[in-house]
Amino acid sequence: MRTMNIKSKEDIVNYVNEVGYLPFFRNHIAGFSLENMVEPIYWYDGFSDKEIKWPAWTWREEITKEKSLIYGKFF
Repeated sequence: MRTMNIKSKEDIVNYVNEVGYLPFFRNHIAGFSLENMVEPIYWYDGFSDKEIKWPAWTWREEITKEKSLIYGKFF
């Protein structure tokens, strides 16, 4: 599996189009999640002016609104 440092929502779309899917959060497959692959400054950066700074989550919202990819929870 190819790994990469994701730095933008376009990187996410390109990776998922190449691989097929990408779990958002860390899981039992080492290194295979957006949380593992995104540059640390784009993951979760706390609060700023009473607003949560979490670029990766914002990208997820934008990607689904653009209908570039589908986000879902699976059991």
